[in-house]
Amino acid sequence: MAVWAAPPPSPKAVSTHIGVFIDGQKVLFDVPPVMHDGTVYVPLRGVFERMKAQVSYDAATGFVTASRHGTTIVVKVGDRFAKVNGDNVVLVNPVGMMQNRCFVPLRFLSQELGMNVEWNPGTGVVNIHSAPASEE
Repeated sequence: MAVWAAPPPSPKAVSTHIGVFIDGQKVLFDVPPVMHDGTVYVPLRGVFERMKAQVSYDAATGFVTASRHGTTIVVKVGDRFAKVNGDNVVLVNPVGMMQNRCFVPLRFLSQELGMNVEWNPGTGVVNIHSAPASEE
């Protein structure tokens, strides 16, 4: 069951054909990415650990923390707000839960962690690229 502010995506509205690549490597998910209100959501842990971010989830509070190269992002399941290095940021869509996985808006969190993101709506592919080593 999803915890989104809007009604949870219906099976017809959920795209299971979204491909996510990080530095050319396809990310495999046990629960596939979804498109919800124009935003691609992915299960948090797999994709962000692939970005070499440290990820933790506190089930009791619903807070998720992702850290990479001096940037720390904290989000809460169901919230439209995030903290980026302690500063409040408003999310277009809230973080959600589905099939016991925390789903996060891929572009926002990837960019905040210093990654470059490209979405190809024609192919349903998201390409995420690390910053050059000199920038990390």
